[in-house]
Amino acid sequence: IKLKQELQDLKEDKEVLQDMNNDLVYKERELNDELQEAWKEAIKKKINDKDERLSKLREGLGEDVYKTVVTALNELEEYNSSGRYPVPVVWNFKENRRATMKEVLQYMCTKNSQKKRRA
Repeated sequence: IKLKQELQDLKEDKEVLQDMNNDLVYKERELNDELQEAWKEAIKKKINDKDERLSKLREGLGEDVYKTVVTALNELEEYNSSGRYPVPVVWNFKENRRATMKEVLQYMCTKNSQKKRRA
């Protein structure tokens, strides 16, 4: 009976710890989202629409090419502002944006479940 009570106490402690962990993960994600938004806002201010080279590009090749170049510059700045060289990121092709951590984990869990079913 004493062992059963200890086991029950450990299970309850485990549930409490899992709840705390879930809360911390949620809060971390929330803060990370806020940080990403602030970062994106700062990056947009760094790309100068009045830049002479960008203006010439817009005039010479049109709005579509201009927007593509500005998007590329923003992405380079966002993903590696110190060196402006490409950095690998996980991409959500359906929504044409960087994948969130939640999406990555969901994808990995789905793939893992599919492998287990095959085995």
